[in-house]
Amino acid sequence: MAETNHCGSCTLCCKLLDIAELEKPAGRWCPHCAIGKGCTVYETRPRPCRDFECLWLVSQRGAKPFAPDLRPDKSKLVLYFAEGDRDVLGACDPGAPDAWKEPAVLALLQSLSRAGRRVMFGNGRQHYAMDRERARPVELAPPDEKGIRAFVRFLD
Repeated sequence: MAETNHCGSCTLCCKLLDIAELEKPAGRWCPHCAIGKGCTVYETRPRPCRDFECLWLVSQRGAKPFAPDLRPDKSKLVLYFAEGDRDVLGACDPGAPDAWKEPAVLALLQSLSRAGRRVMFGNGRQHYAMDRERARPVELAPPDEKGIRAFVRFLD
């Protein structure tokens, strides 16, 4: 049985996320992405792509699904759980670096923070962490061997 893409026309993760197996850096469109349509190698896509689900997609199976305007292609922000599902990481489309400031998006980030999630995201120029419902600029360490950048300090 063929797998089904539940993302609709959203393909923003195909641009914003780093996929080492494809030598695809963050911020560039995947060569296998048909923008607004989906993956052209969906059936054989690499493990990170198979395993990835953004928070919007996860929410659609829950009791309180996120609103359609929070879907990444609409909000210009991809949010996802880090390992362990406690931390929420995110990336704004570099073409919309202030997307996180939109009222509905900021309210979501604040809500996740209030719920006890550690929320960190970047916009292509700067990284932020939610602290007491306020987005604060942060410094991150260089990537480790797994490509993970740890929090160093708040910059304000």
